[in-house]
Amino acid sequence: MLILKKYIAKNFSCTIILIFFVLASSGVAFSEASSELSINLIHPAPRVKLRWGDPLRVEAEITTRDKTPIFRHVMYVTALIEYPDNKTRDVMRLNNTGTLGDLWANDSIWSNIFTRATLPGVYKISVKVWYGGKVFWSKEKRAFIYQDPRKPLPWGWIVGVTASIIFLISTFFMIRKYLPGWRKKMEEMKKKKKLEELQKIKIPTDDRVASLSAELNRYRQELATLKEKIIGEQRNLIFNSLEKMLIQLPTVSKYVEKGEDIHARDVLWLLAPLDKVIKDLGFQSIGKIDEIVPYNPDIHEPMSDTEEKILFGAPVIIKFIGYRDEQQVFRKARVEPVEPTENLIKD
Repeated sequence: MLILKKYIAKNFSCTIILIFFVLASSGVAFSEASSELSINLIHPAPRVKLRWGDPLRVEAEITTRDKTPIFRHVMYVTALIEYPDNKTRDVMRLNNTGTLGDLWANDSIWSNIFTRATLPGVYKISVKVWYGGKVFWSKEKRAFIYQDPRKPLPWGWIVGVTASIIFLISTFFMIRKYLPGWRKKMEEMKKKKKLEELQKIKIPTDDRVASLSAELNRYRQELATLKEKIIGEQRNLIFNSLEKMLIQLPTVSKYVEKGEDIHARDVLWLLAPLDKVIKDLGFQSIGKIDEIVPYNPDIHEPMSDTEEKILFGAPVIIKFIGYRDEQQVFRKARVEPVEPTENLIKD
């Protein structure tokens, strides 16, 4: 005691500072203890599913209402875990010492690892804090799920397979039993159906035959009438095209008999309508007079029949034109080789 008095007398200023520090700390403690706490469960996530035997980290962040961390004072933090049977409860202490599952010491996160799951199902967890003479609870209960380690038998699959096997076996025996009679019955049904179809076919009566004959004769008559009409229209078309030539041709013939001179140009003018009639009937001329073209035996023929033949593609000159339509050649154009000595070959 004497030594303490001497120390205080020699270090009075240090003593005053120490007393002031203790009082200030007490004031801070009182202010923090009197404030409300905010408890926020960080882990586990809501409705998280765990395999049987997996450890579960429980973490809670504890701060004041204004989110100020609490570092300086001792608090007692526990996690209350409710089991799936709603009867069993487990209490696990959370710490902030950097051990037993806590990652960092002296921060605002209190944690521990839960490994005592004994039942599969949904667990509920809440956090309780003793601090400053008061008890605080987390506002929510966080749920997590431990799945059943025992795999249930696939009864639906087993029942389905069994029913399918029974159905196949019963079908097999039914086919063996009823197949011969079934085949015979099907053949009888086919015969009966065929007989009914034959009975539905109506055999023409005499009246029906007479009616069909009359209808056929009517169609033949209409066809003959249509044919005559088409031929008449074509005759009218040809006559209208050749009318001038037919009227003046007898006059020209009379002049020739009298020995009068007839100009070739007048004869050509008189025969000009023939070219129009040929075109109207769908005929096309093959080449032009004195036109030099490559020889094609399909539409050309030599002027004279000799033992010599003209080469395919050799130049020839058209002496008489031919006629064709879109389908066939009616008269080939008659030609002569341009240079007979070079374009003829011996047979």
